Amino acid sequence: MDKQQILKRHKLLATGLFVLMALIFAAMLLLEKYQPAKWIGYVKAFSEAAMVGALADWFAVTALFKYPLGLKIPHTNLIENRKNDIGENLGTFVVDNFLTPQTLRPYVKEIAVTKTAGNWLLKNNQMILNEVKNGVVNYLETNDLKHIKQYIAEQSTQLVHKIPVENLMSNALNYLIENREQDKALDYILQRLNEVIKQPKLLQMVQEKVDKKFFSLLPNFASELIASYFLSEIQKIIDEVRQNPQHKIRREIDRELSQFVIDLHSKPQWKDKIHQLKQQLITVENLSNYTNQIVFYLKNQLINDLNSDQSNVLAYIDSIIENFAVKLSTDKDQQEKIDGFVRKKLYHLALKNNKKVGQLISNTVESWEGKSLSEKLELEVGKDLQFIRINGTLVGGMVGLMIYTLVQLFF
Repeated sequence: MDKQQILKRHKLLATGLFVLMALIFAAMLLLEKYQPAKWIGYVKAFSEAAMVGALADWFAVTALFKYPLGLKIPHTNLIENRKNDIGENLGTFVVDNFLTPQTLRPYVKEIAVTKTAGNWLLKNNQMILNEVKNGVVNYLETNDLKHIKQYIAEQSTQLVHKIPVENLMSNALNYLIENREQDKALDYILQRLNEVIKQPKLLQMVQEKVDKKFFSLLPNFASELIASYFLSEIQKIIDEVRQNPQHKIRREIDRELSQFVIDLHSKPQWKDKIHQLKQQLITVENLSNYTNQIVFYLKNQLINDLNSDQSNVLAYIDSIIENFAVKLSTDKDQQEKIDGFVRKKLYHLALKNNKKVGQLISNTVESWEGKSLSEKLELEVGKDLQFIRINGTLVGGMVGLMIYTLVQLFF
């Protein structure tokens, strides 16, 4: 049964009691006229006073929510007419009686958020993990992460442009020179050259070049001898360089590398060239393709991990939650610090804004439509107010009976 039906039933009950008293009173009038008896006066006094009490309380209860019988009697329909005053008084009442230091302090002292939070985390860690998993997976599957890709590309571009590439290059070259890495690289190159020179195809290619140079004036064996001699001399030079760690070619390479390192630090044109190269090659557009691939790969890896029964990410989050919850639940010093901070902030926040709470209540009530407010309040408390009418009927009858009895006894 809804509130409207309950209110209607209690109104009928109170009104029915009034009608009953009226019928009894009418019956007593008839009996008194045609069959007078002493007891009739007592019943008549009771019913008469009961009707007066019922009407008085009906008027009082009705006057709260509407005009009795539609008559605009002063000081009736109080809730609708005094709505703004009610809101202001209610706000003041709450502030003066509930948001004072004396009333707030005992409750604030009992606040213990850390232990409660720790226990809640321990009991609900699986729920938290499921929510994290579902939320992250749903977000990753339904979004292409454009903003993340763009952000990574922009930040990467800015970062690379800030890197002093010339310094990195010079440091790298210094490292190579100090560890004679250039000798290893040269030995590898010379070895490969030596292998290439021994290839018959190279001899044939050199011979063709010789024939072309001399317009085929030389006989075939002569051009072959020249080509062979040319390649053998090159091979001798290669062998000399490979076998002699102090060969002038090696020293020349060392000198050129050392000079290049110095030039990177001292000559502005190198910095300018490297800067121009970075501006041309390292752009958001050029990096976007790589960042897209990286984000796509990481996104799929994360989704697969979260959907796995042995998720490393969820296991890591679970360990963080558990450690944090245990610390909150058992660390007394930490509890006292956090709880003390929360209590202090809540206490000062409540006292600082208590007037705003009162204003909020007042403004909220004032914003309600008067008739609607009156109807809502009647639905909430109207049932109990009907008992006032019922009690008024019975109490009025009892008072009337007592007065009548006293009059009969003493007068």
